[in-house]
Amino acid sequence: TDVTVARLAVAHATAMAVVGIPAIYFHSLVGSRGWPEGVAITGRARSVNRQRLDYATLTSELGNPGSLRHRAYATLARLLRARANCAAFDPYGRQQVVDAGDAVFALVRSDRKQTARALCLHNLTAEPARADIDLPALGFARGADLLTGRQVTTRAKGRVSLAPYQALWC
Repeated sequence: TDVTVARLAVAHATAMAVVGIPAIYFHSLVGSRGWPEGVAITGRARSVNRQRLDYATLTSELGNPGSLRHRAYATLARLLRARANCAAFDPYGRQQVVDAGDAVFALVRSDRKQTARALCLHNLTAEPARADIDLPALGFARGADLLTGRQVTTRAKGRVSLAPYQALWC
């Protein structure tokens, strides 16, 4: 569903935004769901995340734009490309967590030399949210979202509205 993909995206965007090198579990990358039958088969709780995939089925689903697997993979690939193409996401760079209210996890990323910067906003709720930070004061009055290419629209005092489970990097 759209909500499933959005939740997957914001969870991974949050992890990818912090300093370091992100790790992505293969089953997340290909949109696998839990496998409760595996727990019953093996008797091990961890088997819920250890489903063996059939190659032909997996490639077929990845090739179908309407499938959860295709949408999950495309979404995470887009996040990885955005991160790789922005120098602010230097794995050894710096980060500053910014208070943006209860619903939004926000941080500013910069490279080691602090010549490239990115503001990362993540609405971690099922409701629309507003980033309660003064964007112009942080030096982010305007720009394009690195994830969608769309211009970031700010409200009064530079605040940004976010859809449920939306990640926005600018």
